[in-house]
Amino acid sequence: MNKQEKRLGEVYVTNEGYKIEIIEYSGSNKYVIRFVDNNYTRKNVQFTSISSGIIKNVYHKSIFGIGFIGEGEFITSVDGKNIKSYEKWRDMLRRCNCEKTLIKHPSYKDCYVCDEWHNYQNFAKWYYENNIEEYQLDKDILKKDNKCYSPETCLFVPQRINSLFTNDSKGSSIRPSGKNKYAARLRFGITKHLGVFNTYQEAFEAFKKAKEIYIHNIADEYKNKISDKAFKALKEYKS
Repeated sequence: MNKQEKRLGEVYVTNEGYKIEIIEYSGSNKYVIRFVDNNYTRKNVQFTSISSGIIKNVYHKSIFGIGFIGEGEFITSVDGKNIKSYEKWRDMLRRCNCEKTLIKHPSYKDCYVCDEWHNYQNFAKWYYENNIEEYQLDKDILKKDNKCYSPETCLFVPQRINSLFTNDSKGSSIRPSGKNKYAARLRFGITKHLGVFNTYQEAFEAFKKAKEIYIHNIADEYKNKISDKAFKALKEYKS
């Protein structure tokens, strides 16, 4: 038995803290290793990488404490530059799990990413099946007051549409007007005055109706530029 074969069964600890076992010699001082914790195996690993501990576990939750790359065909970068699918995934995880982001954008409080999408491979597959170039990831159109990013609740829409749902109160303006009166207006790019009303509730109802009509019209405008699912949700929108 040569020196390389004698290493079979040896256990090392990676810099990430995972135990790895050498299970097979491949030749040219390369080995097949197994991560003891989850039985994930890697082939053609140089012994120097094993002994130095630099081997990465694709199931290590390195992205904001929950995200991991996983096993599969989808890469994260090209020539050292992150690709768009990976950036979208990281941004989604950041919104829900980064303390600095939550302080700056409190509307993301209590939002979370479904377990399936903790694995980048699963998100990337969905991304390439549904992505429309330069569109934004939205979780609010299909389900009102939604907090979960998932394949069932997300879709891609233009920034103009996405901005309508980033904050449900955005675009409204109801203010006192004179004695015991309330003025309402709709603000989405342009300002549309809706009138003066006797009660706050009447003003708010006028705003809700105007917003519904506005969003239904936007749906018609983008009918051939968004998915059927997005179009249907916009046409059925109720405040």
